[in-house]
Amino acid sequence: MFRMLKTGGHCYLFLPADSSSECLYKGEKISKHHFNDMVIKMMEEEGFIFNKRIIWDKVNIGMGYNARDRHEQIIFFSKGKRRMPVDRSIADVLSHKRVSHQVRMHENEKPIELYEDIIKLCSNEGEVLLDLCAGSLPLLRACLKLKRFAICIELSKEILDKVFNSSRFQTEMKSLGVCIYEGV
Repeated sequence: MFRMLKTGGHCYLFLPADSSSECLYKGEKISKHHFNDMVIKMMEEEGFIFNKRIIWDKVNIGMGYNARDRHEQIIFFSKGKRRMPVDRSIADVLSHKRVSHQVRMHENEKPIELYEDIIKLCSNEGEVLLDLCAGSLPLLRACLKLKRFAICIELSKEILDKVFNSSRFQTEMKSLGVCIYEGV
């Protein structure tokens, strides 16, 4: 990823809220706090510069017991000295409701409006953005709305089939003037 990014380019990673609750990393249980620190260190070892923790405020609280999580972190890295923000009106706390489980196409689906804020922060119309974990294609959908190009990679054919066949995705694409063709 570092090699492909232009000098001054931005990289954003979604990470969980810091806590002592555990997650699996290479088959081992570690705290989310420790995992987040490891990811930042790993990115810096690859050559990225850590710039900021942006907070996604999900508006409603999530599952849990002690001070239930209502946010995720978006870690902002750059390759070399970062390019200055394109839209300087974007704050470091982005408040957008989670995608309702009734319409969610992917278990970790993020709202398109959240992606729109990040896209406005880091790019101009006509530029290319890359999503290595595309899921329900929120980056693609936001890029189309904001006149950017998106390269999206998703390993799960099942997820992509679900997205492409959903009436929500079809309606969004039609409203943007995008035609979806199946087959060759």
